[in-house]
Amino acid sequence: MGSEIGRPIVEKRITQIDILKRNGEVGKAEITVAETEWDDEPASIICLRDVSDRC
Repeated sequence: MGSEIGRPIVEKRITQIDILKRNGEVGKAEITVAETEWDDEPASIICLRDVSDRC
């Protein structure tokens, strides 16, 4: 949290990114982004799912 992902993410598209797992290994994750509003302010909902076992 609090740091940038470092690549452009396109709304409503699934993108795979490299992630650093708790055990120190590099894995793969799917990330999806949806734009919405929260308290009348623009906000992003971000879903990150570890898919390392699929690769």
